[in-house]
Amino acid sequence: MKKIFLFAVVLLFALTSCKKDNMKDVYTDFVDSVNNCESYELQGEMEIKRNNESDKFQMDVIYKAPNLFKVTYQNLESNSRQVLLKNSDGVYVLCPELNKEFKFESSWPLNSSHIYIINKVIEDLNTDTEREISQTDENYIFKSKINHHIKKDLNNQKVYLDKKTNELSKISYNNGDAEQIILSVNKYKLNQTCTSNEFSLDQIMKQETALIGEGETKKCSQISCDNPFDLEVVTNKDDKITIVSFKGEKNYTIVYQELSDSLLTTSRVYDEFVLLDDSLGFTSTSSLTFYKNNYEFKIVSNTLTLEEMVEVANSIQID
Repeated sequence: MKKIFLFAVVLLFALTSCKKDNMKDVYTDFVDSVNNCESYELQGEMEIKRNNESDKFQMDVIYKAPNLFKVTYQNLESNSRQVLLKNSDGVYVLCPELNKEFKFESSWPLNSSHIYIINKVIEDLNTDTEREISQTDENYIFKSKINHHIKKDLNNQKVYLDKKTNELSKISYNNGDAEQIILSVNKYKLNQTCTSNEFSLDQIMKQETALIGEGETKKCSQISCDNPFDLEVVTNKDDKITIVSFKGEKNYTIVYQELSDSLLTTSRVYDEFVLLDDSLGFTSTSSLTFYKNNYEFKIVSNTLTLEEMVEVANSIQID
């Protein structure tokens, strides 16, 4: 009887060890496949949760080793499209609706955690010596710390691989166990053929503007925004520029004006960019600039954090 019991214990231990070894093998294979690939293509839907609301984006990512990246994202409600590009000339954001590109003095995309950049997902996994590897009936799950440059409450990521195929199916950025950003992967292919034209600024802009066509510009009757910090509001307006100042414990100013040819032809270099609800925001010292419905908005403050400026930007409504 003792021999049977001992045999059962040994067998259980062996099976458990095999499962752990198998999970580690799957993890190693996944990491190596990205680190050794010549290129990859990813398509999926990204959901960003904010309070009781969420925004959804279609994401299309192309990578070519060693350091070429193109990320096209489209807001699924407004259909607004932007392209994030890193090529041999630098880092750019392309805004086809404005027929304009912006250049950045940035080390994007490896300067911070980005859920849609698999290279960075892998780097965060490998950097965390306390990463966790687990499994459910459907998935292998790899969990690690992340370093999100805006939302510091996003403290970990979970990477899901389908157990039937060992293919990437989902990535989530989480506050504890609460999912805040979710990327549901529809397509993920390694070593796809891609040419230098995929990363040509001129070629991409031609393709994107052709997709937009001659659509009508939305006319604005009223611009409003929340006052999340309950501050005194002072508004000054002339024929071209409106300045709204919020004064109190947290001082900031919103400056906005209708877009003109002179604004669009002005060459500017920004520090970084951030994802807003339906556009991209461009950051420089103590300011956040973004474009919405044929208007340029600029939030200026020495007291707001970048996350707070993003909150203000997302509250601005055009009717």
